[in-house]
Amino acid sequence: MKIRSRLLSAILILALFVSLPFAAQAAPASASPVPTQDDTNALQQQLLVSYGFLGGDVTAVNPHASYSASERTSEMVQSNLYPSWPQGLSVSAEAAVLLDAGTETVLYGKNVHEKLYPASITKMLTALLAMDCLSLTDTVTVSEQAIAQSGTSGSNAGLKAGDVISVEDALYAMMLPSANEAANAIGEKIAGTQAAFAELMNQKAASLGCTDSHFANTNGMPDSNHYTSAYDFAIIARAYFANPTLAAISNTTAWTIHVLGGNSRTIAVTGHHDFVSGARPLAGVIGGKTGYTRASERTLVTGCEINGRRLICVVLKETYPSHYTDSQNLFQYGYSNFACVNLQDPAVRQLYNDATGISSRFPGYELSENGALVMPSALITQPQLLTPVLTSENTVSFFYAGNLMGSVQLKQK
Repeated sequence: MKIRSRLLSAILILALFVSLPFAAQAAPASASPVPTQDDTNALQQQLLVSYGFLGGDVTAVNPHASYSASERTSEMVQSNLYPSWPQGLSVSAEAAVLLDAGTETVLYGKNVHEKLYPASITKMLTALLAMDCLSLTDTVTVSEQAIAQSGTSGSNAGLKAGDVISVEDALYAMMLPSANEAANAIGEKIAGTQAAFAELMNQKAASLGCTDSHFANTNGMPDSNHYTSAYDFAIIARAYFANPTLAAISNTTAWTIHVLGGNSRTIAVTGHHDFVSGARPLAGVIGGKTGYTRASERTLVTGCEINGRRLICVVLKETYPSHYTDSQNLFQYGYSNFACVNLQDPAVRQLYNDATGISSRFPGYELSENGALVMPSALITQPQLLTPVLTSENTVSFFYAGNLMGSVQLKQK
């Protein structure tokens, strides 16, 4: 463990000295905004790897190494290596990320691309596919196979083989009591089998930009081929919370499921997420999902929104109740140390135009009001620290030491 931490420290400290000169030359100097998506994608990857945030070849990491909570607390927080970056707290999670949903900025990152078991937070991805493929009023039938593949000790809603429920009730069953059989029934409804549905899960994850994940089932039961990273799941959660229906479901404390047909009855279910239930107060909570297996330990996804700023926290391989206290502390860190750049203010746009060289890099163009940009509060008046990179037609993304800080559309002067 100590050898691993020291080796990472040496690599990342070296990266601090080699990254900045490279970043200073990163922005294209084209006369007009011409898309260069492949080049800029590669550039972003190189910048993030050079600062240690991506960790290079993630396939070389043992995803299921067993470290104690005290050992995990002593592990490096990679985001703390950024120069003048607000220093984040140590957490006992093996991996943790705090993501600004508006800009996709990693505000806090510890082992964000390490592959780990997700457990039941998997159901957020299953729910996303349900919304893609089904209507809330559609019905699903719980099969014998759906029950059998739920695990003898897996969480459930008390559904039985042959029960028919609406897709809406199946989503509440998945997200509140974390019902494995409901997730399996959704997968079978969409793809016929869990294996076929898992392929759709992997396609959906890839379409969102996930590169560290592979899913093998609908519900998160332990499987060596079922893993994710804190960063990947923050991206999945970002898409989940962007759907108002799903966000509302995961922010509900209790629901009544109506079983239809011959087995007609009602089943009252309640959620497990302490921030949602209010058992542990968190200002601005918009929903989330818990997870637990012996292999994964505690996993937790939480969304929070205060004054229009939405942050997403993901912790993987945690202990109880540290997954709650660490998440709460990370939200406090994010809202206290970072601020949005006011792109609606012409004076602010002019400052960022001039300091980042937008006008000279892209003659005839300037920053528009359309976009989102976040900065450490202490650095918000120092836009010269940012590197602008053309990431798509007429859109510039800004990087600080390789970390994406947001994107803004260009407009003609």
